[in-house]
Formats: sequence, C-alpha cells, structure tokens
Amino acid sequence: MMKNKILFLFLLLSGYYLSSCSGDDDIVQNDITITFSQNEYKVRKGKTLEIVPQVTNATNPIYSWKLNGKIISNDLQLNFSDYSVGEYFIIFRVDDEIGYKESQIKVTVADKISPEIEMVSSYIAYVGQPIELKATANYAENAEYVWRKNGEIVSEEQVYSFVEENLGSFALTVKVTTEDGVDIKALTVVVLPVPEAELYFDDGLYRTITNKNNLRKMTVPLGRTLVLAPVICHIDKPAGFKWTVDGVAQSSTTEFLKFTPTEKKAYLIEVTETGTSVKARVEVTCTEPESTYFRAIQTDSKAVATKAFNYIPAPGQFIDFQSQYQSLAQVLQKFQTAVDANSNMFHIGAYGGYFVVGFDHSVKNVANKADLSINGNSFVGWSEPGVVWVMQDSNGNGLPDDTWYELKGSEYGKKDNIQRYAV
Repeated sequence: MMKNKILFLFLLLSGYYLSSCSGDDDIVQNDITITFSQNEYKVRKGKTLEIVPQVTNATNPIYSWKLNGKIISNDLQLNFSDYSVGEYFIIFRVDDEIGYKESQIKVTVADKISPEIEMVSSYIAYVGQPIELKATANYAENAEYVWRKNGEIVSEEQVYSFVEENLGSFALTVKVTTEDGVDIKALTVVVLPVPEAELYFDDGLYRTITNKNNLRKMTVPLGRTLVLAPVICHIDKPAGFKWTVDGVAQSSTTEFLKFTPTEKKAYLIEVTETGTSVKARVEVTCTEPESTYFRAIQTDSKAVATKAFNYIPAPGQFIDFQSQYQSLAQVLQKFQTAVDANSNMFHIGAYGGYFVVGFDHSVKNVANKADLSINGNSFVGWSEPGVVWVMQDSNGNGLPDDTWYELKGSEYGKKDNIQRYAV
C-alpha cells in the first residue's frame, strides 16, 4: 500500500496548466471594462432614451459621451433626446488613474418603432404544475398582449400562467401590439412527468442508472470534523432534516451535520428530509490522524501532477473522442512533458467535463502564499472558469476515494451564485 497524501483536482476548465508551488500570488491589474445592455439602441422621435453602461475596474473614473467629436454629457447615464430621425454613433469614454477605455454604440431615432419580443423559444413544465410565462419585449410601452395555445386564445395579459395535465409538446404564440406595430413569437412548452424528490451524497462522479443507488463513501482523519450536506433535488422548500449516526439520532435539523468521530472505524450516517421522507446514506470512515500519510517534497518530486485517475470530457467545440485526448496515459503525458503554460493545454468540453489528477508529494496549505498554479486559456474579455476540488489521501491507499472539498472561487458566496448546481 502506498502511504502518500495526495492533493487531487476536479476541474471544469476547457484547458489549463497545473502545478504545486510556494510563491506569492501574482498581482494582476485588470483592464477597464464597459458593458452595454444592447449593441444598438432605438428611440421614438420626441422620447428620451436613458443609457446606463456598466463600468468595472476603473479607479476614480471620469466619464464622457461624444457625438460627432463634441462632448454631450459627462455623467455615467446619458439622456438622449430631441434629435431628428436618423442614425447616431456615440462614443462613451472612461478615464481613470491608469488609462482609459472607449466604446461605441449606435442609436437610431425613428418616427415609429415596432415592439421586439425577447424570449427564449422553448420551456420545460411538469404535469399539473403551473409556470409563469412573461411576454418580454423592447419598445412595448402601453402594449397589448395575446397568448394562443394550439391556435386558441388563452390569455390577454403580459404574464400567462401555463398549466397542463398531459405529457407532450405544446405550441404557443404570443402577440405584442403597440400603436407603432406588432411582433409575434412562437414558443414551445415541453411537459414532463413530475420528477421524484431526491437526496444523495456527491462523490464527484457522474450519477448514472448503474451507480446512482451505490452507497457513497467518505473519509475523515481522527481529530478532524467533516461537514456533511446531501445534494437536494426537486425539493423546493425542505421542511427539515433528521440525522442519525449508526442509528443514533443527532441534534442537527438542517441540511448540514458536523461530524467529529471519536474512534477509527466506519460509521453509517443517514439523513431524512421530513417533508418528503426521502433519505440518503453515506459511509464515513475515520482514518489515522491527518499527518500520518504526509509525504514531504523530495529531490525527485515533480511540480506538475504525476498521476491521472479519470478523464471525462463533456461535449464541446474541441472535443473529439478519436483525438489525442482520449486516454488517461495521454492526459498524464501532457502534464509530465510540459515545459510551459501552453505545451500541455487540452480540452474537457463544456459544463460537466472533468478530470482527476494527483501529485507525488503532499501540497501544504501555506497562509498568504499560493499553493497551486492553474493557468487557463483566458484573455482580455473572455475566460472559461471552472470549479476546483481537492482531496487528501486520508486512508493512505493512493487513490481518490476519500472526501472532496471545494475551493472558494471568485464567485463563491455571491448573492446570485447557485452552489452545487446540477443538470
């Protein structure tokens, strides 16, 4: 048995370069970014158009709007009015303490502007459960709305509550009418069976028909605390939770259980959602204390990963299962032969692609220093972010069969961020 503490990674990047390190984090100066809600704006003659761009990475900014070389405003918001019918190209500029950034927009002034519906063309609903469909359109002041299902009028409100008791695909249209014109959008609603409520513990692998009911297993070193939380599926408002450890009830009534084992053995932990009575189980093995399998850096240790355990690419632009990226051996070779950040780039596709790799030494968590280096293929204005998970080889067997921990990323904990999202 190989006694080695390994730090593994589970990534959702399309390409990267990975190594362990001990240097300080690099300091990056971000460029000013300017974002408009539209590339082209329209306004009816005699009306006022309000344009408010989003500006980031600007320190003590100064704003200016120019039309035909003349400044027409020095505010962040531009109120554009009293212009004759025609097309206008306006430059918005941001100056700060370091530099400046400019962006051009087009504004069209017209006698009449027909509404423009902005909605996706397909929706998912469940049998017997209503979903609200809102007719969203630009230039729709004082608009009238007509919804049709299979040709029959079903609503004349902006928001239509769709509910269907039968399975299948249903054709809808929404018509938006103003004094300036009309726009019509065709929609499809696919009605599916109501999904079953579910709880399960995540082990970092795809769940399939053959493995979804397998007992999940985790480890925790003696003297440490493991926070357990099941993945909650199709339970909109959980009523509460009951936890047991080897059949003994615990005090927690939330989705989290802090478990601190007192002896080295395997514990069977079960959680029940009280509103639906669905359950999930996990086997947690208490292993030797954390430092038992620590493996210090040796003279022959490699900065890059030396083991590849799993490679599951998702569908994507550069994914070809007949390509050089197919085998684990080739993935590992990419790491071991890398000489710079570009020589071992490879793709794992879109959302859900991942791989698992490990080091030949323990990676310390050193305060105020970078412990890992992961270089993706981002560039100005574009990046392909991922989620990074790490695992200690707590049981000393050299395999990624212990407990995964997610590292906090730049978006972690933000208001609109959905953690542990799954499709």
